[in-house]
Amino acid sequence: MAGFWMTVSTPLVGTVNLYADTMLLLTDGSVLVHQLYLAPDPTTQYPGLDGSVWMRLAPDSAGNYIPGIWTGPFKMNTQREDFASGIMADGRVYVVGGEYSSAGGDTPLGEIFDPVQKVWSPINKPSTFDYIQGDIASSGLADGRVLFGSLSTPQSVVWNPAQNTWKEVGTGTKDGTTDEETWTLLPDGSVLTVEVTPSTGNKTTNPSERYVPDGKPDGDGRWVPAGSTGQPLVVSKIDCTYTPNSNPPQTQSVDVSEIGPALVLPDGRLFAIGATGYTAIYSPNTNAWAPGPSFPGDTSGNTFTDAAGNTCAWTSPAGLQGAADAPAMLLPGGQVLCCAGNFQPSTVGNNYIELDDRGNVKSFFNFPTNFYEYDPAQNALVSIPGPPGMGDNWTWTGRLLLLPNGQVLYSANNTMLAFYQPSAAELTPAVARPTITNFGSADFPSTLTIGKTFKLAGQNLNGFSQANSYGDDAQMATNFPLVRVKNSSTQAVVYLRTSNFSSLGVAVAGPVTCEVAVSGEGLTAGTWELVVVANAVPSLPVTVQIGQPTA
Repeated sequence: MAGFWMTVSTPLVGTVNLYADTMLLLTDGSVLVHQLYLAPDPTTQYPGLDGSVWMRLAPDSAGNYIPGIWTGPFKMNTQREDFASGIMADGRVYVVGGEYSSAGGDTPLGEIFDPVQKVWSPINKPSTFDYIQGDIASSGLADGRVLFGSLSTPQSVVWNPAQNTWKEVGTGTKDGTTDEETWTLLPDGSVLTVEVTPSTGNKTTNPSERYVPDGKPDGDGRWVPAGSTGQPLVVSKIDCTYTPNSNPPQTQSVDVSEIGPALVLPDGRLFAIGATGYTAIYSPNTNAWAPGPSFPGDTSGNTFTDAAGNTCAWTSPAGLQGAADAPAMLLPGGQVLCCAGNFQPSTVGNNYIELDDRGNVKSFFNFPTNFYEYDPAQNALVSIPGPPGMGDNWTWTGRLLLLPNGQVLYSANNTMLAFYQPSAAELTPAVARPTITNFGSADFPSTLTIGKTFKLAGQNLNGFSQANSYGDDAQMATNFPLVRVKNSSTQAVVYLRTSNFSSLGVAVAGPVTCEVAVSGEGLTAGTWELVVVANAVPSLPVTVQIGQPTA
């Protein structure tokens, strides 16, 4: 039984509602929501959308995100769209790159957001690493470093935020480029990707590979083959016939080079969603792939006529609805919420087929967005209703983010946000709950003082997956512990800020440690129930006394 959706308007940014896209869960339970970047158009006087803007959504005193409390805007130095992003081990936020930006296309620039000071500052990245740019593939590593790829070469780089050092890794071992790839952190600390553009010398059909760190402090690593996915997940090209209104037809081969999201399941396997509409399941223990269920058939008829009477007819990659850039996320019950849609030429303006500089069809994506749920127990994809009032959207506009209360936040490059409320079955944990192993110790006593910081230790604190996936354009991992307290008298809910995680791996049994700052809006002296939350799965509660500092 699926849950249900609730839809709300985004907050005002000046006089215009926020056009929401990428969303990041912060370690105090609040959410940063980025505004879509659209450059001004002087020929039409279109003012554009300010892509430097982030707004922040915090839960209210009852712990609810609807309506929640909005603050901001918090502006970056550079406007950008389609970039790498994530949470660092110290709790700050990083963004790197941008396929579109006010600094030019495929910018290499990066910035860090300090959620305490509420300001953005530039990342000091040496220009020798400017090939880390645009909509780059990236993934956090278990030791807190971040792995980045390159748009046009097989190069990979690791950034150590704690030391702000940049280091090329896996030199000569990556096959093909990393452009448009989806990277996913596995329980063994390696990073898996399905190759979008393999090298011409690669004899494996539909290949995949893993980046395997060498385990040394600030060490190197290497890329190793991870086998064939079997059925193709990547859409490389689509052959079509484009017929401009009242003109002869033109046969074209349109470059697509897209894939869908990929997530680690509760049992440690990885579920990969293809742009083709096929899915595949990777087993790390055997380094082998098995076919997953396919999405339903494409109902577009493989033809589209735009508002000007221009027509495009094409050969479908697999005859299925696809996910060429689309979000997915893992529910606490182990199900995967995902989406797909019919193939269609990309459009601009009032529904005109988008053409490149040579007058050819620019690309194909998936429209409209249809929602599905993958159930690992049944190995089946089931259609579920989408959010009401959001309109029809391309799958590439969507982002899904798991909130610590189990709800799912959905954005689609417009002025609405949807909240998915999972069913009881979807909220019943499919994984071991987090546990606190040092409660009552000097490091984490049962009496906590407002304004002080304590060190919490436990097991399963990071969850069993990064939980949220999209691909190269957006990374929104939530594999870190949150601490939530509920007042025993007033029922007020407050999230205590966590930071300095000893590990950012997935399915890490423990021990994992983090610092907990006893502060937050509405926190008062009294008796509170405290839980640690990992990907919306809470620990069993413990009772703490929270007191004011003594003079």
